[in-house]
Amino acid sequence: MSDLGFHGHPKITMHFHRDILAIADTYSQHVLRPTPDDVFSGSPPLAFTFGLGGLVIFPLRAGARSLLTERTTPSELAELSHEAGATILFTAPTAYRTILREGNAAKLSTLRLGVSAGRTSPQTSGTRCTPPPACSC
Repeated sequence: MSDLGFHGHPKITMHFHRDILAIADTYSQHVLRPTPDDVFSGSPPLAFTFGLGGLVIFPLRAGARSLLTERTTPSELAELSHEAGATILFTAPTAYRTILREGNAAKLSTLRLGVSAGRTSPQTSGTRCTPPPACSC
């Protein structure tokens, strides 16, 4: 599994099968609280922990659905997520800001949770959506 880390230095990590269940039964279960009715969506590659967890492990463990897309712009991601009724979105803070800057906040209206990784999102990113999704950064 690849991880760029906070400072951009690539590293590869090795996991046991039990590690996969551990992240689903801890972070996902207690922070995201997914249900079978949730639809996960996002832009991270599956080779990265953020993408593998957010788009594969967490939805599968909860019996939820996941929208998998090829490369999309932030606006395309918002549109596809809205059409699919996504309730949990995994993407970078810059993508959230781009979606909002381009006037697409309404396309995030189906979300109950917006998750980002990397840098901290400004408080205004979440409050510019109606209703504002909870954020897990």
